[in-house]
Amino acid sequence: MSKAEWEAIDPKIRDMVIAAFGIAGIDFEAKCIFPDRPERSTDTSISPWQTRDEAARYSKCSTDTIDNWIAKGYIVRAKLDASKPGGVLIDRASLEAFLRSKVVNPKKRVRKTAQSVPGGYRVNKKHTK
Repeated sequence: MSKAEWEAIDPKIRDMVIAAFGIAGIDFEAKCIFPDRPERSTDTSISPWQTRDEAARYSKCSTDTIDNWIAKGYIVRAKLDASKPGGVLIDRASLEAFLRSKVVNPKKRVRKTAQSVPGGYRVNKKHTK
């Protein structure tokens, strides 16, 4: 498959293909799409765990937000032994599932009708003298 054909595929489908090959320990893009590109790492296995900082960078939020998601039970975490205070690992799959559940499709947004103008936007009525 050429690079142009790969990029023409819907990004969601590309992500699914990459994830499926990732489960088998294969970097699909490095092996099949960009074989001439030097590999990033010799270890192709991905850990199922992330640190709080890695999870925050991945989800583009703060570590406090990650802590809030943990407290509300949105994502799964594992506490390291008591001798290492603050040692928390985040389950990568639960974080990805939570983030995917929060994706909003902007094409599905519908403009609501305003009371003052049917089919239009709300108009602020100003009193004129």
